[in-house]
Amino acid sequence: MNCLKRLAWGFRVLELIEVFDRIYAADGASRSGLSGIPLSLRHCGLSLRTHRGELRAGSDVTDVMFAREDELGSYHLTETATRILKKAFAMDRARRGTS
Repeated sequence: MNCLKRLAWGFRVLELIEVFDRIYAADGASRSGLSGIPLSLRHCGLSLRTHRGELRAGSDVTDVMFAREDELGSYHLTETATRILKKAFAMDRARRGTS
């Protein structure tokens, strides 16, 4: 639902980058400290193109910015986020026909 709202705000999906799961306890504990009913959340990494509006953080994001691939290391991203972003950069290069 959240993704659909964002698409209505002026984004077009180019490609699916990756689908991954996160497992949390119902009380918000991480997988290692699971207590209570586990919740499995599926996340879809999408390559989007904007056609109107502006890039800004929403209620589920603390910050948003444009960065080059060689700058990713300075943002202290998780392994998963870094992997998906690097894959997105590679897909963009392939789409543009550059190396």
